[in-house]
Amino acid sequence: MKKFIISLFFVIFALFNVCGEDLLHPVIRDDIDEDIKKIEQALVDYVLYPELVERGFDVHRLDNMKIDGEMFEYVESFFRPNDEKGWNALDNHHSFSLRDENGKEFRSKDYKRAVIFSNEYGTKDELLKKGCVENETMFYYPSNGEKDWRVGKWSWSFINYRGELFYRGPGRFKGTYASGMGLFDGGNYIYGDGKNNCWFGMLETKKSVVIDFDSVEDYINDVKLPKKDNLIIDLSVGNGGSGRASSKFVETIKNSKYKKIIIITGDTTSASENIVHLLQDDKRVIRIGRNTNGRHYVGGVKCVLSIKEKGLYLLYGDAIVSGVGNQEGIGYLPDIWADNKEDIFKNVVSITGDTELKIGTHFFIR
Repeated sequence: MKKFIISLFFVIFALFNVCGEDLLHPVIRDDIDEDIKKIEQALVDYVLYPELVERGFDVHRLDNMKIDGEMFEYVESFFRPNDEKGWNALDNHHSFSLRDENGKEFRSKDYKRAVIFSNEYGTKDELLKKGCVENETMFYYPSNGEKDWRVGKWSWSFINYRGELFYRGPGRFKGTYASGMGLFDGGNYIYGDGKNNCWFGMLETKKSVVIDFDSVEDYINDVKLPKKDNLIIDLSVGNGGSGRASSKFVETIKNSKYKKIIIITGDTTSASENIVHLLQDDKRVIRIGRNTNGRHYVGGVKCVLSIKEKGLYLLYGDAIVSGVGNQEGIGYLPDIWADNKEDIFKNVVSITGDTELKIGTHFFIR
């Protein structure tokens, strides 16, 4: 009996190891198409492969698939958010694109959880009594007098980097400047092409300095920021870039003597989100706008496979950003919600008391 129990134990142990090896360390078969072997190996080497497996991904399902829409749909289904299963988007840095034998192209999408606001406002107590929940169905939106909370609901949507309403670019007319949302007009402007054809915009009033930049690269640390009471960082269309450059920029901000720091958030992504992340414990900081894109948990972009003749490309984030947690597609929430430039502007002026700031009237397409 004792020998039987010992034998049974080793059988169970062996089966457990086999299952574990099959799931997380699968052996790529030799008797399958060479390109499929490459795709499977790229997926197995992917930094979030364990999370794919946890969601039910089986790499051997690809063994006998054509490199077409069926394969694309199967792989992509594990990257999409799924409220029913409690999934966030898995990796908004990833990209999977291919072209089938008929020339049809399939491309992955990035996802963001956005708030769809209704026109119902109320005080916090009023909405709580109705059963609303803070930052789930009611949001601090102080632009309607005493009724400073607004009803809304979360919804998943595609990330739109080139918004239909606005997209930033350098001012095309002398004496005007468009920040991320075309938020401000007036004041003194500094334009300059930095490294990699990037640009930096700065607006000054007596009390405040507003800055906006094209992407987060080393050049943003070459600009000397003037000493004012308020620093306004417009990241409403904050692009990615260098995590090292964003960390150095944050150190400069932390060591500054600004009394108030306002960060305008919206389509804020990757290295720009790193600025929001690293400044979230600074008591001077107030975030205004919408939640950031949620493209920060998985950093970097690495092309792991390219088969040009088949139009197949696999690009994935290649590193986990420590201390962030999977907020892909959700990102960082603002302290004050506002979904248009008028409401953002109103709150900026209220907080800073800077009546020299003027709301922007220009929109520029880069």
